Amino acid sequence: MPARRSRGRTALLGLLMVLVTIGLAAAAAEILLRVVYRDGGRRTLGGPGGHPFEYTYFDREHELRGPMATGAKAAGLTRVMVLGDSITWGQGVGDWHDTYPAKLLATLNREQVRYDMAVYARPGKEIDNHLSTTAAAIDQVDPDIVVYQWYSNDVELSKAGRPVSERRWRTWPGYDTLRTWSYLCFGLDFALDVYLPSPGRSYLRYMEQEYADGTPGWQAFTRAFHEWAALATAYADRTILMLYPVVPSTALVQLRQRMAGLAHGQVLAVGPDQMTHAVGSLVTRDGASTLSSPAGTLAGELARTPGVRLAHGDYVATVQLRLDAPAPGLVARVTMTEDAAARQLAAVDVDASRLAVGAWQPVSIPFAIGGRMSADVALHVTFSGSGALSVGRAELPVVYGMEVIDLAPRFGSMRTGASLFDAHPSAAAHAVMAEALAAQIQSGPPR
Repeated sequence: MPARRSRGRTALLGLLMVLVTIGLAAAAAEILLRVVYRDGGRRTLGGPGGHPFEYTYFDREHELRGPMATGAKAAGLTRVMVLGDSITWGQGVGDWHDTYPAKLLATLNREQVRYDMAVYARPGKEIDNHLSTTAAAIDQVDPDIVVYQWYSNDVELSKAGRPVSERRWRTWPGYDTLRTWSYLCFGLDFALDVYLPSPGRSYLRYMEQEYADGTPGWQAFTRAFHEWAALATAYADRTILMLYPVVPSTALVQLRQRMAGLAHGQVLAVGPDQMTHAVGSLVTRDGASTLSSPAGTLAGELARTPGVRLAHGDYVATVQLRLDAPAPGLVARVTMTEDAAARQLAAVDVDASRLAVGAWQPVSIPFAIGGRMSADVALHVTFSGSGALSVGRAELPVVYGMEVIDLAPRFGSMRTGASLFDAHPSAAAHAVMAEALAAQIQSGPPR
C-alpha cells in the first residue's frame, strides 16, 4: 500500500511539474510577445494588442491618403488618376507619404513639377466600385493617364459563394475576449489558422473554380471591366493596369494572365436570349437559342442587343443570320445606333442572295464613334417580312490597348507583407510599385 501511494504521489508530482513548466513557458512566451509587439497593434498591422493601426492622412476628415486634383489643369501639367483598393489606400503603411501614389508623384516631379494626381482608393473597392467612381469623377478629373491597381478579389462582384473559415476553437464562449487580452492566444490562433488544413474549400480553390475562364463569375467581371475600360480609355491618353500578386505569388497565375490579356481587349458577345425583339420569337433547341421569324411574320425589329458603352474609335460588329426559307430581295437591315434616341451610326441591307438557306452567315457592319464616347450603342436586326429569318450570336471586338505592369516578377522573392499577420504591402513594397509605375510613365506610351 505505501508503494502504491508513493507511485501515485510521484506521478502526481510529475504531472504538477509538467503543468508548472507549461505555465512558466506560456508566461514567458506571453511576456516575450508583449515586449516584441509592445505597440499593441498601433504599428504592426493585424498584430496583437487590440489597438487600431495608426495612420496619417492627406485629408483626415475624408480619410484621403493621397492628393485629389480636379478641375482645370494648370498649363503644362499631366494629370494622373489612380484607382485602387486597400493596397493603393495604403493599409499597412502608417505614413501616407510612403504609399506608392505619393512616392510616384514625388518621383515624377523630382526635377520640376510636371504632374498632378487624383487618388481614388478605399479598402474593399472592386470593379463595380471603380466603375461607379470613374463614371462620377472622370469628367471633372479629366486625366491624361489612368492607373488601375488590380487585385484578384476585384473579380468578386458577388461574394455569396466565398468560403468562410470556421475553426471550432473559436466557438468557445469568451474566446474572443481571451484572444484580445492574450498575445500568446492571438499568436497561436493565427499560426493554427495558417498551418492547419482548411475545413472546407479554400479561398484559392474557390477563386480558381468560380472565376475560371467562361464561368458566370468571370463573364460578369469582364462585362463590368469593359464598362470601366470604355470610360478610362475615352478620357485618358494612356491607361495602365498594375497587377498586384496574391500570396504566394505562384497562386492564381492563370487569373493574372487572363487579366493581362483582357487589358488589351476582348470580344463583347451577345446571345439571342440576351436580345429584345418586337416580332418573331425566341426558340431554344439543344441548348442553343435563336430569334426566329417564320414565314408570314410581319416586318419589324427581330433583334436588338443591349446598349453598351464605347470609347471613340472604329469598330466592326458581326451578327449571325440564317435564311430559313427562300425569299426574293431584301430580307433584313442591320443597323448600329447610339444614345437613347437611337441615332443611326451605320446600316447594312441584307439581300436574300447573300444568305444560303439553312446555313448561318456572318454579316458585318463597320461603324465609328466620334467624340469621346457613346453610352448606349446597340445592334438592330429589322426583318423585312419576306421569307423566314433567324438571328444568332452578335459579336463586337473591342481593343483597349492598356499598358500592363505585372508586379510579381518585380517583387521577386521580396517579403512584401506589412507584418507577419497581414499581407497588405509594406512601405518597401510600395516603393517598388512606385518605381515600376514611374519607369512606365516616363518611358512614354508604347508604339
